[in-house]
Amino acid sequence: MDELVLATSVVSSQWGGEEFGRGMRVLSEAEPIMKLLDERGKCAGTLAYLQADLFIMLPYSPKSILLASGNAFFFGFLDLHQSATGYSSVSWRWQEFFFILKTGPSEGGYLLSCRHPNDEHCAGCVAVGSMRMVQPLDTPEVESCIIVDHESVGQSQVLTLRASSDRLREDWIASIRTMLWA
Repeated sequence: MDELVLATSVVSSQWGGEEFGRGMRVLSEAEPIMKLLDERGKCAGTLAYLQADLFIMLPYSPKSILLASGNAFFFGFLDLHQSATGYSSVSWRWQEFFFILKTGPSEGGYLLSCRHPNDEHCAGCVAVGSMRMVQPLDTPEVESCIIVDHESVGQSQVLTLRASSDRLREDWIASIRTMLWA
């Protein structure tokens, strides 16, 4: 952060920023989701940290699932194992979704999936309160998978998710379990 402040002051002084009575300011926030403001102070975008060294910049969309109703406790890209029905058979494939673990006012929260971080409608939703078990699964292909056993309409259902690394898988499992036990 200190390097960023130093770099902005050097650039500001080269372009005469100090001559106009104010230099460039760098504000630091510790939140995983931040609003990006334009020169008039209006929201122009969203900066969301997926990991400590990975972020996405999005156009500001206040009605998006990421920003609307409830707090985003944890979020990021995961692959969902889905069936794909063909003409004569059923096959399985991985489909990438943006997942958001949101806290709810009374229900304990939801695991939501959507195609894009700025989507206003989710493609899937699992209430955290309906989850019975969340555990890692190592596959023969050495993939970092997560099994989420939950109940839906009185029946047992299983979600199989795949993270891009073992570390990310453990972060997702810890986040879901934290909400389960809260």
